[in-house]
Amino acid sequence: MSSLIRTAESLTALKQASDAFAAESAFDASGIVTGFNQLEVQVHTDTQILETVIDAAKAMDLESHDTESAEAALKTLREAEDLLGAEPTQAQVDEMLKKLVNAITNVMKTEAEAARDALQALISEAEAIDLSHKTTASREAFAQALEDAKAVLADENADAQALDEAYRNLQAAINGLQDIVDSDKSALEQAIADAKKVNTSLYTKETVDVFEQALKEAEAVMADETATQDQVDAAAKKLIAAQNALQKNPETPADPQDPDEGKPGEGTDSDTAAASALPTTAAALIVSGAAAALMLRKRKHHI
Repeated sequence: MSSLIRTAESLTALKQASDAFAAESAFDASGIVTGFNQLEVQVHTDTQILETVIDAAKAMDLESHDTESAEAALKTLREAEDLLGAEPTQAQVDEMLKKLVNAITNVMKTEAEAARDALQALISEAEAIDLSHKTTASREAFAQALEDAKAVLADENADAQALDEAYRNLQAAINGLQDIVDSDKSALEQAIADAKKVNTSLYTKETVDVFEQALKEAEAVMADETATQDQVDAAAKKLIAAQNALQKNPETPADPQDPDEGKPGEGTDSDTAAASALPTTAAALIVSGAAAALMLRKRKHHI
């Protein structure tokens, strides 16, 4: 059986011929043969591609674009929708498809031109920024975004979406630039240097863990170009406190290389011994002086 789709008019003519043949008593098939010969093939119109482009045009939200090209594309879109409801021929569908694609392309070209101009202006603005007092990390992110934006701008085939993305990334990098904070880190630097001289093997694990964490945080603040003076001072204070809080392991011999095992503000064992010896020395001097005076008195008495 043929799978051809016939027009409604030709099928009606064939049915009429068949009915006439059935009503006649004599065998005369000429009418029905004529009906078959008059059957017209109904051409199946392919509208799938046009429907897809119509959906794409709708997704562009053309009504929100205030340009002549967008207005023209919106008009063409409505014409295409009307055509689909009118049982068009394939030639009409193909012609409308071409017209709608051209209209959408014009809108995209207009948007790309506007996006290109905006990106060019932002690049010029970025190149004029003084980076001498910006943090290293923010400068590096900015430089990468600027390089990427220039590459997109140089691409003649870049569409509006790519240009807009480059614009957003560069603007974010500009907004992310951070100023270097001029904090005095000399005390923190000294505290870190002193802490690194400590022989941690002489102390308990618990106190060493706290000390090493404070040292790690202090080094991070030292490297942070945005650290405020309060943050710097707090890090130094915390590190010194953790170093002073170090507790020796039981029966740990003194380390001759460890300046009082690195505790700032405390004297060495030799200093303590010397201090404790002062009263004894003074007493000896007093006794010696008294003995000398007594002997001198005896000599005078003898004379």
